[in-house]
Parts: sequence; structure tokens; C-alpha cells
Amino acid sequence: METDEEKELAQFVSVVLADTELVRTEEFRRNDLEYKEPTLVLYSGSVESACGMAGSSVGPFYCPGDM
Repeated sequence: METDEEKELAQFVSVVLADTELVRTEEFRRNDLEYKEPTLVLYSGSVESACGMAGSSVGPFYCPGDM
């Protein structure tokens, strides 16, 4: 179960991501490119990605195979 602090942090990260998506989408459009928006996945414990298992101790990571 999420704590109030975790919920607040998740909301913050979601707002930051949404803001960066607006900027990146516009910049790519200006350069006649298509920007593929990433998927935000918040997890605790571990997660299976296309790059293999990753524990929460790894911190934020990007796996191109998850796109």
C-alpha cells in the first residue's frame, strides 16, 4: 500500500513527465520528427523489463526494448 508521501512523489513525477513530454513533442515537431512518449512505471521491489529483472535499488532506468 502506498504511503501519502509515495503518492505525493508519484504525483510530482507524473507532472514533471507531462511537462517534459509537452516540450519534447513540440521540439521534435519543429524539426519534422516524431517523438515517442515513454511509459512511466513506478514500482517497488522488482520489475521485469525487456532488459531483464531490475530491483528498485537500481533507481530510474531506461530500457529501449520496453518501448
